Amino acid sequence: MGTQIKCKECNYVMFEFNKVPTDIVWYSKLRQKIGAKCPNCGHKLPRVSSFAKKMRLEVISAVPVNAK
Repeated sequence: MGTQIKCKECNYVMFEFNKVPTDIVWYSKLRQKIGAKCPNCGHKLPRVSSFAKKMRLEVISAVPVNAK
């Protein structure tokens, strides 16, 4: 499953991943690469520390997982 990073203001797709990112390093690199703002509308991107707080998620399976 792929992941798109879109601007919160204009919905511009800033970056696409082939998979779901597993750490915050990708966001730091992306933010630095594009100058900390949306290339389409200029909306300022959140700081890395603010974004990291939003990324703290717990994934729980809806169906039982049996390990063999």
